Amino acid sequence: DIDYSEKDLLAKKPLLDLIQLAKSKIVEKTDPDISNMVEDFVQFLNDDLDSLNALQTLEEICVEIKNGKKISRNDFNRVCQILGIMI
Repeated sequence: DIDYSEKDLLAKKPLLDLIQLAKSKIVEKTDPDISNMVEDFVQFLNDDLDSLNALQTLEEICVEIKNGKKISRNDFNRVCQILGIMI
């Protein structure tokens, strides 16, 4: 069973806004610390689908990008594809 509420969905809107901002800042090469965070994101999902920590890591990635760190199109698309989202 999946618990769904519109309130929970609306609570994630700021994260979606951060993801969209990150997309607008895509560059050629990902900064090494962002690469590590992308790998952490993947590992959390590989660890019994630890979506809570994965989404927290995704938010941290987006905040770092907002603050000037770099992410490549490949890494950005990888994260989005894993989540099944199209931005």
